[in-house]
Amino acid sequence: MIRTSAALLLCLLAAPACGGDDDSSADAACQGGSGCGEPCATGNSFGVGRFCTEGGGECGDTPNRNAPFCTVDFDPSAPAFCTRPCEPGNDLEMCGEDAMCTSETEGGDTGCIPITCSN
Repeated sequence: MIRTSAALLLCLLAAPACGGDDDSSADAACQGGSGCGEPCATGNSFGVGRFCTEGGGECGDTPNRNAPFCTVDFDPSAPAFCTRPCEPGNDLEMCGEDAMCTSETEGGDTGCIPITCSN
């Protein structure tokens, strides 16, 4: 959880978002991951939890760019998924289903993580 939160904090502090590469062939080969940062994870309806690669631009392609930051663009050792800033208490509205708004420290910057990453 600490490593995920640290990567999320770095993501939230960065201004530029990932680009929007379209790689349909890679998507076609995937069957959908279900764990935290697993290859082929599609994320929720906001794109939170979608698998991404460092510099790959996958998060710029989330629905309405709702989850434009890739954790590994800021911390290569973090679980790789798309995320976004959020406000505590608004998990569903800000993060979508199967995701939660969290912070590494009380009162610190917050961001959306897949529930599978909260353990």
